[in-house]
Amino acid sequence: MEHNWILLSLPAVIALGMKIILMVYAGYSTIRTRQTRVFLLLLFVLAVHNVTEIMVFFHGREGIPLFDAFAYFAVATVALAVFVHVALSLALDNDPVRRPRGYSWALVGLYGYMVVLEVLLLGTDLLITGFAPLGYSYYRLPGPLYILFEFYAVSAFVAVITLLIYGSMRQQLRQRRLQCQYMLLGTSPMALLVVANIVLMHYGSNWLNTPVTFPIAATFFLAVTTYAVHQHRLFDIQFFIPWSKIRKRKTAFYGRIRSMIAEIADLVSVNQAIERLAETLRCPVALLGGPRPVLAAAGARQMAGISIDRLRHIDHIVVANEIADSRPDTYALMRQHGIAAIVPFYPHSQNASSWLLLGDSFSEHVYTPLDFRLVEELFDKMAELFLDKLLTMRTQLADAQRQIETLEHRLQTLEAALASTRQRVDMLSQENTRLLREQPADSLLEAAARTRTMSAVTLLGRDKEMLKRLRSHFPQMEHFAGPESASFRRQPPADLLICGLDSESSALERRLLAVLTSESRPRAVLFYGDRARDFAFEQRQELRSVPVEVLPPHTSDEALARKAQALIELGHAVHATGTDYPLMGRSAAFEALMGEARRAAGLLDPVFIKSDDAGEAIALAHYMHRHGDSRHAFVTVRVALLGDEPESGIEALRGLIDQARGGTLMIDNLCALPNALWDEIVSRTEGLSQVRLVAAGRPESGRSPEQLMRPFRPLLLEIPGLRDRRGDIPLMVHFFTLQFNLQSRTPRYLTQSETDELLGSQFPVDLSALRAAIYARLMSAERTPSSEPEVELAKQDRSLDEYVAEFEARLIEQTLKRCGGNKSKAARLLGLRPNTLHYKLERYGLSGRKS
Repeated sequence: MEHNWILLSLPAVIALGMKIILMVYAGYSTIRTRQTRVFLLLLFVLAVHNVTEIMVFFHGREGIPLFDAFAYFAVATVALAVFVHVALSLALDNDPVRRPRGYSWALVGLYGYMVVLEVLLLGTDLLITGFAPLGYSYYRLPGPLYILFEFYAVSAFVAVITLLIYGSMRQQLRQRRLQCQYMLLGTSPMALLVVANIVLMHYGSNWLNTPVTFPIAATFFLAVTTYAVHQHRLFDIQFFIPWSKIRKRKTAFYGRIRSMIAEIADLVSVNQAIERLAETLRCPVALLGGPRPVLAAAGARQMAGISIDRLRHIDHIVVANEIADSRPDTYALMRQHGIAAIVPFYPHSQNASSWLLLGDSFSEHVYTPLDFRLVEELFDKMAELFLDKLLTMRTQLADAQRQIETLEHRLQTLEAALASTRQRVDMLSQENTRLLREQPADSLLEAAARTRTMSAVTLLGRDKEMLKRLRSHFPQMEHFAGPESASFRRQPPADLLICGLDSESSALERRLLAVLTSESRPRAVLFYGDRARDFAFEQRQELRSVPVEVLPPHTSDEALARKAQALIELGHAVHATGTDYPLMGRSAAFEALMGEARRAAGLLDPVFIKSDDAGEAIALAHYMHRHGDSRHAFVTVRVALLGDEPESGIEALRGLIDQARGGTLMIDNLCALPNALWDEIVSRTEGLSQVRLVAAGRPESGRSPEQLMRPFRPLLLEIPGLRDRRGDIPLMVHFFTLQFNLQSRTPRYLTQSETDELLGSQFPVDLSALRAAIYARLMSAERTPSSEPEVELAKQDRSLDEYVAEFEARLIEQTLKRCGGNKSKAARLLGLRPNTLHYKLERYGLSGRKS
């Protein structure tokens, strides 16, 4: 008997030793997942079950060991519950977020049923009443409820088999399906043994003794399941089955990998290598690293969005399915960007470091140890290729960057030298042209000298002498006998129209007036002859929209050319003119305003013009009306003329709105408009979809024009002030001077010094103030018409340099006299440097003045 129990317990002892070995292996394994923790619990419970088997055989020498036998069944009950838990975890518990509904309730029901059986087994005789000898072992004596235990055991194994079959077919990851297949392989002998023993004992046959046979089957199950649970890279069972689909697919896959390994040395670029790799692995691929975030990519837009800084800590191959529990942050990042694996290439190198990203479908093809061994060999070959190609590219890139930096430094040096040269040229140009700008009625000669372009100049009349004089300065000039010429009517509007008028040109005057008042009128007009000044004065009302100048008699060729160039420049600067306010300028701020106005002209949206000058705002609105090709009326609502009575103001306003139907309605001062009249405009214009509403004004009396216009959602145009348009002031001075001469019949002009003094004493706030100041200065001027000294100089036999020197000396002397002998102030007024002024004083013998 002594030797028999040892022989009978030998399988259990061997199984216990194997379980201890497996527990040590599981303890030292680096894989820590929910499945490994549940499996380790099962391993411990089965080890305790082996201990109870050994104790049954050991104490069975002295009689029936009731305690050991009941402990055997109690531990078996727990082992069956944990066994089902392991199957549930492998088949369904892939991701806590994706767990099927009822998973937790299934575990609660499983362990609840186990607790009920434990209570019936240990606390009552309803499950097992006792034990009887069976050869050298023992068998249970079933109680009235023993069927519950049989149902529990059979159901447990059926459930495990069902779950593992489901998991081997329906799990998303190939690794999970393999784990289920391995556990199914290990479970099948144990399940057949337990179910067969239960069925045979149910029919009274006790020849199949589970304490002797169960440890062998359980040890086989545990060995297989331990391998499946504690290894990420499992051998595919179906691969070892001849003619299986998996074997055919794997064989083709290995063939593609070996083919790429053989041809990788022939790939000429990194992009080509990445595309070839994506075709071989059948998954998206991206290569990140270096100065450029994405070196190459093949169908991997989502993966390429990962930050390269998050990859710098990865220095070995990382597979997402293998780090779900050990590195959850990296796993979440990889799942977010659809990355299945990351392969680092030279991660500790500053110049050659890069990371290969593989898409989700990578894990569907690469999951066995043989798969990883082949792809790692492929990655090693690619690392050599990348190191060769990338280092070459980066060396070339570094050389190119150094060359670019050198060229940029040279360019900066040249730009600085060019800026200095331009500044010096501008300064010299200003000094050289200042004397010309001091000539009467010619403040635009500087701009004219810069733009000696082929302007469209037209001469009307049969004056051959004038034609000859003009040809020397304007070789492109057109000549026509009169406005009735068909060729004259076909040509576009001229930049400058020059026409001679005498006492016999009455018919010419009528036709000329029709040309000057038509839509195709020239930009500027220069009259000369005996009837020129009288004709200009008689038609001054019609000619107020065109820059007009009358040429004094006996004008030299140089003066004629300067006046013509100045008029051409002035004509190009004038966009539109009203009764008193020109819309003119060439500055950057004004050109930007006109560009916005032209873009808004083609729209019907309301417009709010923010301006200090209502007249200039009206001129801009009229320009937009004409530029928008509107054929209807342009009506201006002058708020000051509507009166104080609301009833009469509303009636007048209604009439103006009716006139503007289909056209433009302009309000010159929105904030001064009474509330009743503004409400009338709001109510009337909502029903008139074809009325273009334009308003202007500045805040006053606590009212904001922006708030009043808000219901219309207008376009905003802001006319810059004169301080922002200092470059346009000479143009305006010239225009207002010509207008004054046209109305007063007197050829009076302001010198540049007088203009500087005028602007320096009190800078005008708007065009009205500028116009008033210029008119006041011209009316108080004591100068004689500029034609007299010109005639006197022209009659003398002297050179142009002598004329200029004499005029410059007289101008410097008058300026010093006006400044009380203060040379510094005189230099500022003349726009000269102090040392330049001292040089000219010495040259002209004026150095005796006191400073």
